[in-house]
Amino acid sequence: FPLAMLDARSASRTVTYVNAAFEGFFGYRAGEALGRPLAALLFHGDEPLVHRLLAESSSRWKLRAWGRDGAVRHVEIALGAVHSADGQLTHWVVAFSDRSELEKLRSELEGLKALAAAP
Repeated sequence: FPLAMLDARSASRTVTYVNAAFEGFFGYRAGEALGRPLAALLFHGDEPLVHRLLAESSSRWKLRAWGRDGAVRHVEIALGAVHSADGQLTHWVVAFSDRSELEKLRSELEGLKALAAAP
């Protein structure tokens, strides 16, 4: 699974870690991703979106993200908070699940339904 860690103390929630699966899926090497806001990397600079994701009680989101190549990736995001020994929120862990194939099949099914409903 593609994983990223975000600095919870940074207002822009900068990326502090990505795994090899993140690099392969989104096309960003660790050196390109580290220190950059997640919104700038994957969500066309939509900082309010990232802040909403982290502020809402839901820990799972179905979204569109964009890779380094500019292509859209349909993903499900799972979030987890990391706290220090004294209870302070220090990082967010973001896990991405690829939903592209599911979205493609859903689109094809909708197209077939439309054809079947046509007179």
